[in-house]
Amino acid sequence: MVILLFTVDAHLMALPENQMENLGVSCNNHSGRKYNDLTVRLVDPDGLEVTPSQVDLGGPIPPYTGWGTATFHISAPPNSAFPDPDHVLTFECVWNQRISIPVKVHVIVEPAAQAPWAGGSGLTNGSGFPVYAVAEGTKTGLPVYCENTGSVTFDNVVIRVIDDAGLMIGPSPVDLGELAPGQQHTANFNAVAPDDLPLGHHVVTFACEGQTPDGHGISSPVKVDVDVHPAGSFCQGGFCFSCFIATATYGSESAPEVQFLRNFRDLYVLNTFSGRSFMVMFNSFYYSFSPQVASVIASNTFLREFMQIFLRPMLAILWLAYYVSFGVYQVDAEAGVMLTGLIACSLLGLVYLSPVPALLAWRGRRYRQILASRRFLRMLVLIFFSSAGLVILASLVRLPSLALIATSVTAVTIIIYAAFLPTFLGLKIWRTTE
Repeated sequence: MVILLFTVDAHLMALPENQMENLGVSCNNHSGRKYNDLTVRLVDPDGLEVTPSQVDLGGPIPPYTGWGTATFHISAPPNSAFPDPDHVLTFECVWNQRISIPVKVHVIVEPAAQAPWAGGSGLTNGSGFPVYAVAEGTKTGLPVYCENTGSVTFDNVVIRVIDDAGLMIGPSPVDLGELAPGQQHTANFNAVAPDDLPLGHHVVTFACEGQTPDGHGISSPVKVDVDVHPAGSFCQGGFCFSCFIATATYGSESAPEVQFLRNFRDLYVLNTFSGRSFMVMFNSFYYSFSPQVASVIASNTFLREFMQIFLRPMLAILWLAYYVSFGVYQVDAEAGVMLTGLIACSLLGLVYLSPVPALLAWRGRRYRQILASRRFLRMLVLIFFSSAGLVILASLVRLPSLALIATSVTAVTIIIYAAFLPTFLGLKIWRTTE
């Protein structure tokens, strides 16, 4: 089975009309074998002109961290900025008729020339950052500016929301008053992501309006990209941070190990209901301590080297779980992610936690009696099947609160069971040989 994930030069790019830009799309090999004859293929140009339609990467592509990059030429035909300048390109990586998870690149087409308004003046607008990030149930600031690029003063200038994309945006409109030639005013909007808003990419549309002595002026719409992250994500200053510990360990967010973890989460786990539900609870736990731990790791060379060794089994386990369950994922994403979680939690408990009960059993007779008890393991099995059944039920009827609790309990139960099972079996064998 081919295990391929994508990286791109940019998930968001600006493209002026009638101009050509290059976009690099990389196909990354996260399997344990090397591949030849890889192809990056355009799936949907969304109204833009993209050449060529596919690029053969050839090979060989080495295992685990091997990659090949295809360069596509993108141009925007005349009038492709209207009525909607936001276009989404879709690519996929293909090997032997096996297809990776598609990657999407958002392209904002800029008009070839700003249309003049009444009196020869024009209004333009924009935002401070190309992409803002917000966690579900929280808010972030969206500063949007309006600029007078003409020679006539605008009165009664306002910035209003044209399309909120499902977010709660306010206040709107914002009165900026008078705007003289060359002057720029900024309005600060608040964007709140409701709990039921789908995770991922959303595009909020704003426009400036104003009056001149000769008539009314309105700017072309400005698109502000907002990425909605799971509740509990650590967001600050318009950005959501993740993989703190891995980034501190490997020294860069562009390290192959960090990219693998991010792609595993964003392109695989978060594409499913049960995966998103689990990540809400996981993020609440992880971000409660990871920034502080990461700062300690980043300042200590010995800790960085130790953590690279410590995280190596986890990376191998996640890759193996992804590899084994990817075929199921292509048929049913929910079932594939559940199988991935079962495999990953079992192996993580076995590798990282099984020495703890073994040490306790070695230290005292009382611990051996508890760990050899069938009642304890039966209780864990009962909890596992009950919570796993609730995960399936919550996924079928889409109950976020139930899924959040059930996925977390299931994961913890599997980890504990896998950690205690080797000691339990070892004690049983030891007693039969006495």
